[in-house]
Amino acid sequence: MRTKLPLLLTALLLLARPSHAYIEVPYTLGRLVNDSTTITVLKVTAVDRVKNTITYSKVEDLKGKSPDVVKHNIAQAGFHPREWQTVMAWASEGKTSVFFHNGSASETCIDNYWYQCYPGGEWWNMYHAEPYLLRTFAGKPEKLASAVRSMLANEEVVITCMVDGDKTAIALRTARVQRLRASLKIADYNAPRDFVGWGGDEIKPLLDMPGYSHLAILPKLPGTANFAILSAHLDADSRPDLLLRSNERIALLQNAGAGSFNELPFPIDGGATAAAFADYNNSAKQSLLLATPTGPRLLTNLGPSAAGPKWRDDSTSLPAQPYSYLTAAAWFRPSAAPTDLPLLILADAYTGLRVYKNKTPGIAPTPNPAAEPPVPVFDDITASLSLSAPRDRLLAILSADLNNDKSPELLLCSATSASILSFSNGQFSPLADGTLSWKNASDFALADLNSDGNIDLALIADGTLRILLNDGRGNFSEQPAASRPALPNLTSLTLVPTAQSPDLLLGALHAPNTYLANDARANFTDRSESLGLHRRLFNTRALLALPNGDLAQLNENQDNTYLIAKK
Repeated sequence: MRTKLPLLLTALLLLARPSHAYIEVPYTLGRLVNDSTTITVLKVTAVDRVKNTITYSKVEDLKGKSPDVVKHNIAQAGFHPREWQTVMAWASEGKTSVFFHNGSASETCIDNYWYQCYPGGEWWNMYHAEPYLLRTFAGKPEKLASAVRSMLANEEVVITCMVDGDKTAIALRTARVQRLRASLKIADYNAPRDFVGWGGDEIKPLLDMPGYSHLAILPKLPGTANFAILSAHLDADSRPDLLLRSNERIALLQNAGAGSFNELPFPIDGGATAAAFADYNNSAKQSLLLATPTGPRLLTNLGPSAAGPKWRDDSTSLPAQPYSYLTAAAWFRPSAAPTDLPLLILADAYTGLRVYKNKTPGIAPTPNPAAEPPVPVFDDITASLSLSAPRDRLLAILSADLNNDKSPELLLCSATSASILSFSNGQFSPLADGTLSWKNASDFALADLNSDGNIDLALIADGTLRILLNDGRGNFSEQPAASRPALPNLTSLTLVPTAQSPDLLLGALHAPNTYLANDARANFTDRSESLGLHRRLFNTRALLALPNGDLAQLNENQDNTYLIAKK
């Protein structure tokens, strides 16, 4: 059986010598992946600027197997000096590349550039750049590696590449950038068929929004409900990583800095109605609890790997249920004591609340980051708690100290009401008489909004913002609507940390998103124009403000976005 090879590599084999011209036929990424025998993520470990050589170490084999050390002799190769100069200007320790080869010829992707090499002993020797492969992919190697991983898992991805046409513009890297669909099944190049949109997924400057300097595009998230954004520190750096979720898909994004995110492999297909991060086993690692259509899923974080966090699916360690219809999930830590592991709380539309006691052997108070966390142990203690079923299907389970007794309570929120449960001596009990009521609630947040030391509640109900202030005993009263602007079509809210009480950012459909500045007494003033939010219509379903002022948004019928705050 004849082995298929891309024309650029086939030509090299047939001629048995380097090609004397660029390959002008456009290639899809799917064809390049299919026809490469080896694809490896490399990291620069040494650069010799006298001899113009680059030494790489292997980070990850995506396909086939490469040696641990790969050496490229760049010399002064190419049809124009800018070719080797571009490669050497890019090369520095720690930089990442993606290396495709078939044993006889190779193509290497660096930042927004490609170059071609041939093997010669222990070296791969550059012959010329391959700028026309920018029609296959144009962008950062980290993005390319993420796309290739997904494609090898038989997923379809969207990649950035330059438009075919003006060859000089491509060679100078000034050609227009587009986004195309890519998969192992898409072998023939047909840009009109595979077109998704114009522009790359790298950051773009914002000239019309004084509060934000750049905008980056986040992955698309199909779905009709349960949109949310979470943040967690999943690796060793200080940058918050993101999890995007809907009822149809979950996307885990590693924060590479400056608005760049790399989508990481995720072990579960489909979406979730709820998600919550926690160090449930005192391992100093953030693990993930999901409420999915097939039941609760527990992904234990085993620590970092070349492809992001390494997850262990410990879902079978949770108590089995014959059927479930989960609508919310949360971790609940009764105290801050290191030995006091969090309970696992599930809201089931069929059976009500379920509570699992966490008996996992903890490794505190001196967690070893290199140690693999123990297999979890959970007991279903629901029957011993005499819990009454929630009146309505729950949308969110929140926790905070709502009555200043130095221990947290549960706030159980549905679309029409909320109730409060206190926890004492191993039992839950109602904190106050009656329930809080509203209509068509969609999002909730707990915070001290008026600087009195009590935890208050902000929520979106019937498309408007409502503020409920806490008297310190778990009794809530509505803040008059005159304390804030009247805003319609709201879908979501996020707290914006400040030196005092937090501000609020509100997402909306068919209207601009809104920034409400808090005077520390729960009186809010619209400051959207000072940030430029009034200039854009995002149609936001969910949003999250990061501590550094950046804003992540899941938007309806347009790109999901990440706005970088001006520093």
